[in-house]
Amino acid sequence: MNLPAEALEAAKEAMREVTPPPGVSKEDWLAEHGTWALFAGAIAAAARFIAAQALTAAANDLQESVDVIRVRSYDAGINNHDTLHAMTTNVGWLQHRAGEILAGH
Repeated sequence: MNLPAEALEAAKEAMREVTPPPGVSKEDWLAEHGTWALFAGAIAAAARFIAAQALTAAANDLQESVDVIRVRSYDAGINNHDTLHAMTTNVGWLQHRAGEILAGH
C-alpha cells in the first residue's frame, strides 16, 4: 500500500512545524529528542490519511466480494438477498467512515 499524497504532505508539515515546550529553544529540543520526536509527529499527522486509505481499500475489497457472491448465488439459485444487503450496507459505512476521517471527525 502506498501512502496517500496527503499523508506525506501532513507528515512534512508536522516536521517543519516543530514547536518545543515553552522556554525551550527549538535547537535544544531537537538535540534532546532528535529525529524520534519528528517521526512521531509525522506519523501522527499522516495517520488519518492512512486510516482512510485502509478503510477505502477494505470497502473496495468487500464490494468485490459482494459482486462475486451475488453472481455465484444467482447461478446456483440461492437467495442471499439479506446477506448481500447487509454486506452492501457495510461497504457504505466503510466509505462513509473514511470520508469522516479525512474531514477530521
